[in-house]
Amino acid sequence: MTLDNWLIIVGMVALLGVSLALISVALGRFIGLQIGAGRVALALLVGLALQFVFETQVVWGSEHHSLLLLSLQFGILVLVTMLFLVVSELVVPQGSLPPVGQWPKEVRGAWARFRRTRTLLGVAGRRGLNPLSARTRAAFRRHPDGQAQQVRLALQEGA
Repeated sequence: MTLDNWLIIVGMVALLGVSLALISVALGRFIGLQIGAGRVALALLVGLALQFVFETQVVWGSEHHSLLLLSLQFGILVLVTMLFLVVSELVVPQGSLPPVGQWPKEVRGAWARFRRTRTLLGVAGRRGLNPLSARTRAAFRRHPDGQAQQVRLALQEGA
């Protein structure tokens, strides 16, 4: 890549960063959607990666970059980056993750819930209460009272 290409990439990324900052401020101001700085920075990184891929893979048919081609390239970059922002907001809504300082506590809680679930599933398996097992379903149809007793014993053991 030539120095001109690097300058174009740096310029587009800077322009993309300014565009994303203005868009996030406008969204917060006009429709009340707050986009955090972390999400904007992540979108900027995605845009940067996309720009590198785009610049190395797409050949426009001429060595020099015309203003029309640069505008088209920047427009594609902004649209894909905005699509990333929309999809990331749908997948992980703002405020759904705890602050980074609380992550160790959240991980410990999730690990404790996992261990408890594993224990309860082990108790149910030992008592023959696996609903996915054909043998369990057949036993339940043959002896519903025996299954009820196993459920009671499993609940007592798991308590």
